[in-house]
Amino acid sequence: MKNFVASDFSILIVDYHPENLKLLGNVLVKAGYNLNFATNCQEARQKISHLHPNLILFDLKVAEDNGCGVCHQLQEDLKHQHIPMIFMTVNKERKYLNYNFELGVIDYLQKPFDYEEVLAKVKTHLIIKQKSDELKESEAKLNTIITHLYDGILIIDRHGVVKFANPAAARIFGQPLEALLNHSLGIPILTSDKALLDFIHPNGKLGVAEITVGKTEWQGETVDIICLRDVSDRQKVMEELEVALTKQKELSEELEKQATTDGLTNIYNRRQIMKLAAQEFDRSIRYQHPFSILMMDIDKFKIINDTYGHQIGDRVIIEMVKAVLKNIRKVDILGRLGGDEFMAILPETNQKQAVEVAERICLGMREIEITFEAEIIKVYTSIGVASYSEEIINLEDMISYADKALYQAKRGGRNQFCTV
Repeated sequence: MKNFVASDFSILIVDYHPENLKLLGNVLVKAGYNLNFATNCQEARQKISHLHPNLILFDLKVAEDNGCGVCHQLQEDLKHQHIPMIFMTVNKERKYLNYNFELGVIDYLQKPFDYEEVLAKVKTHLIIKQKSDELKESEAKLNTIITHLYDGILIIDRHGVVKFANPAAARIFGQPLEALLNHSLGIPILTSDKALLDFIHPNGKLGVAEITVGKTEWQGETVDIICLRDVSDRQKVMEELEVALTKQKELSEELEKQATTDGLTNIYNRRQIMKLAAQEFDRSIRYQHPFSILMMDIDKFKIINDTYGHQIGDRVIIEMVKAVLKNIRKVDILGRLGGDEFMAILPETNQKQAVEVAERICLGMREIEITFEAEIIKVYTSIGVASYSEEIINLEDMISYADKALYQAKRGGRNQFCTV
């Protein structure tokens, strides 16, 4: 992947208020990004079509007043539907914010802005966009290689089923491409990486193809790749194909990690932890199994950040994640919702067991000591515990219960856990 350079990217900011455009624009320009501005949806549509920005920062109020027309336009326009969009809003209701993800919104920024958070989120989503574009470019290059080769290419899974064939392979076998795909050739019996294959040309004449066979990765499984081709430049093309497949696999894995992982802590990010929580909630209802969640944040984190700086703030967040992971099971799932807010998913866990986990985490947090210029910083957390019960209809209800419990823990003096 090529290095990230801010000046390679253009950002469109859509906001009614010139002062917001100016403040946010100054921060992003100092970071090196190229900026454009719009104050309404009509102007935004024109600039999207003309400028093709890499990222859009969209004020939610503008979108609401215009029926989210630009969001729907981006969703339907193949040329622009892959442009990431972040909403800027003062609305803190999680249920409302989660709804906007359905419109193609990938994240949100809350006003007033924390500019460190703005820069971090902008960079994260531009890196994901960059890697996604590279993956598409890699796939297009791979497709060009295997589609336009004169020689036939077959990819066979461990059961002997054809998972991929190019047009040249179809011509060699005298079959339509559709007839080869998912056709069983039986378990490959080749014992070396070279062999001769007899086949009948479409005109009825007997032919012999010299083939090479190798192992590679295809869509997450180990497969045989068979190249039916001339001997002259066999090795060169096979190597190019192996390199293209390997790069495609690496880019896919890297993109998946970037899209689901929080950059600072390497745990799941907001979008992925919410997705996993929804899956676990549905499973709990289906099988009537216990299920709990913990909502956590760091006590007086803003004071720590303002007093000691963001570097110490980042260390505090990292140490908290270590303490939580140390006190939950491997089957439990931890994610960062944003800032100093975290969610832990506890499958097969009733309220009594969840309370025990919360207690262990609180005790573990009390052991954290961070030294700064001969001063020792203590770190504590407040935790809200919610467990599935019959009166809970959906995941949003469960999160709301956990939020209320967290609020009680805060009001009760912090450094503790509560249930509702």
